[in-house]
Amino acid sequence: MAESPQTPGESLRMEERGMGKAMKMIIDHYYAAHDLDTAQAIRRASTDTEASAMVGQLRRGRWQEVLMLAASGAAGVATGMIAQKTLDVRVGPVPPLAAAGVIAVIAAAAADVSLVARATIAVGGAAYAASTFAYTRLVPGQGGGA
Repeated sequence: MAESPQTPGESLRMEERGMGKAMKMIIDHYYAAHDLDTAQAIRRASTDTEASAMVGQLRRGRWQEVLMLAASGAAGVATGMIAQKTLDVRVGPVPPLAAAGVIAVIAAAAADVSLVARATIAVGGAAYAASTFAYTRLVPGQGGGA
């Protein structure tokens, strides 16, 4: 049996934990239903050609997804450049700010979401990390060298 909360902070933590579990369950059910709908649509196809066209459409994705990937890359570059220019922290040849982009790539690889969502996060993170590094190569530091 769960213990009763002793402080307001403990009570809030328990509520947040419960809300987190509920949100994860809702998201899991959404993806499971979407996967089931897709599988049933393919199974109901009247010909192999029709089913193949559906699978091809899934594989290619939509133009909005490609645009989202491109926007994520552009935003990653812009954000990385601005962050590095603003803080201009350098440890030897490596900008420590690049770690944030690497963390985004790792998080994208581990996330249990669609491939497009994972790719969007990974592209943005990689572009962020690369642009912080590019800034340190293109703009000399305060010490006179990059």
